Amino acid sequence: MTKLEKIREAVEKALEDFSPNNVDIIVEDGEDDEQEAFVSIMYHSRHNSFPIIDYVCNAEGLTDRDIERIADEYDIGWVW
Repeated sequence: MTKLEKIREAVEKALEDFSPNNVDIIVEDGEDDEQEAFVSIMYHSRHNSFPIIDYVCNAEGLTDRDIERIADEYDIGWVW
C-alpha cells in the first residue's frame, strides 16, 4: 500500500466517526533531527483537538500538493 493510499484509508476511517468539518490531515515535524516528519489525522473544533490516528506514515517523499489533493477529495482541512 502506498503512502497516499494509507492516508486515504486513515481519512476514511476518521470520517466514519467524525464530521469532515472537524477532521484535518496534519504533517508534523519530528521532535528532533533524528525523527522524520510524519502524517497524522486530527480532530479539531472550537473547544477541542486531539489525534484521531496519531501516525499514518512518514512524510518522506510527500508534497504539500499530495496532502492538499487528498484533503480536497474528502472536503477536509490540512496543515503542513
